[in-house]
Amino acid sequence: MKKIFIIILFTNSFLYSQIYPVVIPDFKDFLGNFINANLDYLVVSNEIMKTVLTSKELENLYKDGMKDFTETELVNIKNNPNKIFEYTTNESLILMGGTVLAVFETVKTQYNLNMALLDKFQKRLSFLAGSGNNYGMIIPMRTPLFSLAMGLYTDFPSYSKKNKTVSDNYYHHNFINGLDAVPMPYFQVSGQANLWKLPVSLGFRADVLLGTKDLYSQFVRDIEMEASGFSIGGEIKTLIWRNDYFFLDLRADINYNMGTFKSSLEKEIYIPITLGYLGGTDTGVLFDANPGFDASWKTFFVAPKLTFGFKMKDRVPYVQYLGASFSISYDSSFIDINIKNYIKSSSAYANIEGYSKILTDIKFYDFETKKNLYYGDLRFNLTLDVFYMSLSLDYAVFSKMWSLMIIPVLIRI
Repeated sequence: MKKIFIIILFTNSFLYSQIYPVVIPDFKDFLGNFINANLDYLVVSNEIMKTVLTSKELENLYKDGMKDFTETELVNIKNNPNKIFEYTTNESLILMGGTVLAVFETVKTQYNLNMALLDKFQKRLSFLAGSGNNYGMIIPMRTPLFSLAMGLYTDFPSYSKKNKTVSDNYYHHNFINGLDAVPMPYFQVSGQANLWKLPVSLGFRADVLLGTKDLYSQFVRDIEMEASGFSIGGEIKTLIWRNDYFFLDLRADINYNMGTFKSSLEKEIYIPITLGYLGGTDTGVLFDANPGFDASWKTFFVAPKLTFGFKMKDRVPYVQYLGASFSISYDSSFIDINIKNYIKSSSAYANIEGYSKILTDIKFYDFETKKNLYYGDLRFNLTLDVFYMSLSLDYAVFSKMWSLMIIPVLIRI
C-alpha cells in the first residue's frame, strides 16, 4: 500500500509539472525585485532599469541560466533575489548576476559623483570668478595715471584630508580627490586709468585658463584632466580719503567667467561572488567602466570692496614704488553650470576558468545636471607692490580657498 501511494504521488507530481510547468520570472520583474532587495540603489532605480534592460545579452544569460532551478528555488529567489547565487554554479547566471551588481555600483557611483561635483564646482567657480582682481596699485587724483600689467593667478583648494571609501568600486572619490589636487591657473592682461581730477579710476582685465593635460599630469597620475576657459572683468574705484602715507577707497568688481573641465579614468570594477549556502566557492565578475565627466559653466560675479592701504607719496630709493593694501569684500556669484557624467565603454566577464563569454552590449545613460546657482562668500585680500611688480593673496572664508597672483610686469605711466 505504501509503495502504491508513493507511485501515485510521484505520478501526480510529474503530471502537475507537465500541465503547470515551472514559470521563470520575467527578467524585468526579477530586476525590480533585485533592486528592492538592495535598498542602497533605490535612489537610482530608474537609471539602473534603463541601463540593464538595453542589454539583450544579459537577458539571454538570465533565460538560459534560470532553466536549472526548481519551483521552490524560483519562489525563494523571487522573495529574495540575492539568494540566486546560493542555488547555482551556472556560469551564465554568475556573469549575469555579477554584471547586474556591477551596474548597480556604477550607476550609484555616477549619481554620487554628479552630486559631489555640483557641490565642489559651486564653491570653486564662485571663488575663481572673483580671483585675479589685482590691477596694480594706482590712486585716483594722484600720479601715475595709467597702469598696464601681465600676470598669473591660480587657486589652491584648502581641503585637509582626502575622501576615502571602504570599496575601490566607488571611483567618484578618485575624481573628487583629483579635482582637489589640481590648480586652475590663469594668464591675465589688465590695465587701469585715473579719470584725471575726478576721484575715480577704471580698470579692465582679460584672462585665459591654462589647465592643460600636461600640467595636470604633474599633480595626478591615474586621472586624465583638462580645463579651458576665459574671463573678462572690470573695476571701478572711488577715493574716500588720502594723506601722504595712507589711503582708503571703495571699489566694485564685476567679472564674467566661462569655461570647461573634462576628466576621465580607466577603471575596472570587481564584484566578488560567493556560491553556495553559508559560503562556498568564491568567484566574481570584472567590469570595465571607464567613467568620466564634462563640466561647463558661465559665472557672473559682482563684489563691493573696501580697501585700506599704505603708499608713500614720493618715490622710494632703490625700489622706486612701494605700496601695500588690505581689503575686504563680499562676493556674489551667479553660476550657470552643466555637469555630464558618462561611461565611455563597458564590458564584463566572469572570473571562471574556461568560461570565455564577454558581455559587450551594456549601454549606460549619461547623468546630466543643469543648475542655476548662487553662492556668496566673504573674501580678504592682501596686496604688495614693489618696483614694477605686484603680489596679492586672497582667502575666502566660507569656501576656505586661497588664490595667489603674481604680476612680474607692471608698467605705470
